[in-house]
Amino acid sequence: MTLVREDIITLIENNIGNEEEIRVSSTIPDYVDKLMEKAQIITYYSRGSLKGVIAYYANNLETKQAYLSLILIDKRFQSMGIGRLLFEAAKFDLSRNNFLTFDLEVLNTNSRAQDFYRKYNFKLFEEKEKSVIMRLLINKN
Repeated sequence: MTLVREDIITLIENNIGNEEEIRVSSTIPDYVDKLMEKAQIITYYSRGSLKGVIAYYANNLETKQAYLSLILIDKRFQSMGIGRLLFEAAKFDLSRNNFLTFDLEVLNTNSRAQDFYRKYNFKLFEEKEKSVIMRLLINKN
């Protein structure tokens, strides 16, 4: 697990850079520690190095609402289907565990991410001052 933790930290640092850009109130290592402790994490390795990761919280068993915290693909390997594979694996996991919704928050200015999520049937759920909440229906009641 320590190697995966370090690989995720490196992926974030090399492809995003700072805490402000990933909207966390702690350091990147602290953020990754929280993910490792509380989130479901699916990684994509190729030739021994981490190319992509998705992390989501699927721990609200009462409401069956999941929350996407991070999906990140190495810049050099974007648009190669890795994001789709990670997203589909997460969606399958949530469906198998009878989750109803998959929510995420994205900055208003990040149109590329919003387009990616719309491609996978996420719909606008709520507008905030600087971001939007998008929701995907996984299973119907």
